Amino acid sequence: MIRSSLTIPCLLALVASTTLAAETPAAQYTFTFHDTSVLGTSMDLTLCAPTQKDADAAHTHIATEIERLRALLSTRDPNSDLARKLLRQVQALQK
Repeated sequence: MIRSSLTIPCLLALVASTTLAAETPAAQYTFTFHDTSVLGTSMDLTLCAPTQKDADAAHTHIATEIERLRALLSTRDPNSDLARKLLRQVQALQK
């Protein structure tokens, strides 16, 4: 079984690598990033980019997008859009 906490980062990395490949010249170098506390787990990200600066920018973009989606979709964060919606539904059912 695939853990759902890994699904979003993996999909984002795939989308980001596809997007970056289409927008930049052929990548010449591989850069690896390790992040902790990404959706309750860690993330190892390998990017191909022409320069470290490009890889850093892509890494920042990916991390920002993951955080944006977490803020929308987390059921563990009471301030996320989804958690607030679920709470409103539960409260409506209790009336």
